[in-house]
Amino acid sequence: MIYLIIAILFGSLFAILFKLFAKHGVDALQAIIFNYITAIAIGPLTNIIRGEVAFSALSTVPLLPSILTGLFMVGGFVAMSSATKSHGVAIATIATRVSFIIPTICAYIFLGEQRLEPLTSVLVIASLILIFFSKKEGVTLKKWYNPISVFLCYGIANFLLKYCQSQLSTNGELLALTTITFTSALIIATIFSRLQKRKLAFKWKNLFAGIILGVTNIGCTFFLLKSLTQFSTAILYPIYNISIVVIGVIAGRLLFKERLTTLQYIGIALALTAIIIAL
Repeated sequence: MIYLIIAILFGSLFAILFKLFAKHGVDALQAIIFNYITAIAIGPLTNIIRGEVAFSALSTVPLLPSILTGLFMVGGFVAMSSATKSHGVAIATIATRVSFIIPTICAYIFLGEQRLEPLTSVLVIASLILIFFSKKEGVTLKKWYNPISVFLCYGIANFLLKYCQSQLSTNGELLALTTITFTSALIIATIFSRLQKRKLAFKWKNLFAGIILGVTNIGCTFFLLKSLTQFSTAILYPIYNISIVVIGVIAGRLLFKERLTTLQYIGIALALTAIIIAL
């Protein structure tokens, strides 16, 4: 249970960090790149400290799913950065967390795990409609693709992580998985920045922001993987996500004075109900 608690604490920070990045003029894409450099460095270093050889475990990690995980992680981060700016911490957090429906359904279909209740699926869909498509001051309807992209990218990435974890067992293998995934994500994020033809002028605040994000990222990923060895997907993700949704909504209201519409509050209530039913 301690692994799950730590994963929740780390997972609660993502939307808050991106909101702070926007507030203090941090280049989110540059911070994302530094984040993956940090995460890549932490993985092997942790193995060395533990007396384990990371390279010996690399051959056991499913390569293509790990690379695809990195792709969807980058997509999720970029989308979250945009969603946090356009919709706020609460909405971006909820978009991330109700995505549990994707890995839960996929784990049932492809891995034979516990199935998701149909009512849960209906409530999640209803909550998405109310939360994402309710008009809010400062947010136009054409920006709906930001939270939807967060939902899809995080959902697919979490299933791919679950699939990879199901093929592994030791801490060394899990850390090797994070190393491959984050290396893939770094390459993809760098290519993405080049395609945008952006000049990434170095700034110390972007580096520091990236280091903080990287520590949060690998902490959340590693302890979530450890939690997946102790709980089934249908049990873990509801507990994990309802905790982060509550923290995200509270943080958005107290720290950033975010205001939601009545329909969005109803949507949040439906999302929480769906997660509770899934327990």
